[in-house]
Amino acid sequence: MKNGKVKVFALVSALLLAVCAFAVAACDFTFRTKELTKIEVDSSSVQKVYHPGDDFDENAVKRALVVTAYYDDDTHAKINSSGFRVVPVNIDHLTTEETQTAGRDTVKVVYGEHESSYDVTITEVTSLRVDAGGLDVSFRQDESHTSGEIDHDGLKVYLVYNDGSEELLPADKYTVTADLSKAGNAKATVTTAEEVPVFERGEKDVITGGVVYKQFTAEYDINVIAHNLTKIKFNIDDNEVVK
Repeated sequence: MKNGKVKVFALVSALLLAVCAFAVAACDFTFRTKELTKIEVDSSSVQKVYHPGDDFDENAVKRALVVTAYYDDDTHAKINSSGFRVVPVNIDHLTTEETQTAGRDTVKVVYGEHESSYDVTITEVTSLRVDAGGLDVSFRQDESHTSGEIDHDGLKVYLVYNDGSEELLPADKYTVTADLSKAGNAKATVTTAEEVPVFERGEKDVITGGVVYKQFTAEYDINVIAHNLTKIKFNIDDNEVVK
């Protein structure tokens, strides 16, 4: 009886081995790893304009980018921000204040052996523009007011950048001064309240790299109106006479 059980077990084992051998022979089991073919970068939400002294915040850039990896099996997947690198091509332009210069730069996005890129612009303020259109530019004469501040509600003041773009300044970011001591045509001067970062320049206004800070000014026309005399007061022998 015992020998019979052994023979049955041996037979079953042999049959199982035969079935497995047949299955392996009949099927082509190929295990392969899918390969990365390209990456695509959506940079629509990332900062693309930098000003002198701005930091290139790598972590903020990576969080704003959407990077998609494509594979040779027609699948694709979003890449976590910790899985790829971002590198400015002219790295000093964006990361080192002492060597920043105006112009364009390219930021590379690298994942594995593949990369993509997007362009950024480094701009600087070149002038100040004042818009007093439609405003009353007449001010009453004040003989004691030689160069003090004046209030001019509604005035629009813009920082003008070298790429042609403009930035409207809030009223607390500039001051307006004028000499109201003499009647007639005069100039009002607008000055930025804070120093603005610009690129350092050498001879012939050539950018040498580095960032310096300066205040910008601009002028516009105003009209100083003379006093209107409504009465004259005399003092004759301590007796006042008003005419």
